[in-house]
Amino acid sequence: MLSLPRLFTPPSARILRRHTLSLTIGGGFVLCWSSGFVGSRLAVDIDSPVIGLYAWRFALATLVAWALVVWRRARPGHRPSRRQVVHEMLVGGLTVGVYLLTMLLAIAEGVSASVAALIGALQPLAAALLATQLLKERCCAAQWAGMGLATLGAGAMVMGDMQGVGGAPAWAYALPLVAVLAVSLGSVLPPPGRREHPQLAPEPLALETRLALQLSAATGLFLITALVLEPGWPAPPPATIDAWLAVTWLVVLATFGGYGFFVASLTRFGVTP
Repeated sequence: MLSLPRLFTPPSARILRRHTLSLTIGGGFVLCWSSGFVGSRLAVDIDSPVIGLYAWRFALATLVAWALVVWRRARPGHRPSRRQVVHEMLVGGLTVGVYLLTMLLAIAEGVSASVAALIGALQPLAAALLATQLLKERCCAAQWAGMGLATLGAGAMVMGDMQGVGGAPAWAYALPLVAVLAVSLGSVLPPPGRREHPQLAPEPLALETRLALQLSAATGLFLITALVLEPGWPAPPPATIDAWLAVTWLVVLATFGGYGFFVASLTRFGVTP
């Protein structure tokens, strides 16, 4: 007796696969996003200018990302249009470059790392505000209440830090707010052509292509900043175990782990899941 080929995956299997992928992306983002703060702590202990070290970090990550693009070039989503290139580099410049750069500058001016991280945690609030205006997404009352409570807590911590011994000028506390605004704006920028003419929108880009373009923009921003603020051309990380441990941590866990899951989360869940 001939059996018909299975043309459709059972609904239960599709649902299980979808939920498993969602849990993997969400859990990976939670686990890896905070690794950037650990990597930053390791980088500070290295006898090397921090901005230049971050320029090398993103240069190495960009090379790895483009190598992945070349390896998978035969698959769909690896031929970006000019508008897609501009869009992805603008997103990367905001969500990676401006965000991390302003955070590093704030800490260099005396803002404590804990307060900078708390201000950075306000990003969901800013993103939700922008998403409701630009993307017409909705937030439930519980989300607004939670984000409002987080705002009050961060404000209290800022006031306490300003009265402490950190020595940071008042304007330095605006830098983490600029970081929050930058990453939020980059999160809600719609892909080219998606809203105006959805039927004519270009093929969505693969994750590795998006990362390669976004990390290229971040590399350029940190390189230019290092040339302006630090003496000479950014030197490679010192040839020590601690230095390359920090760089490896930042590239693998913070960049491809934390930021990679961040991009995947925006693609799958949107700005206000």
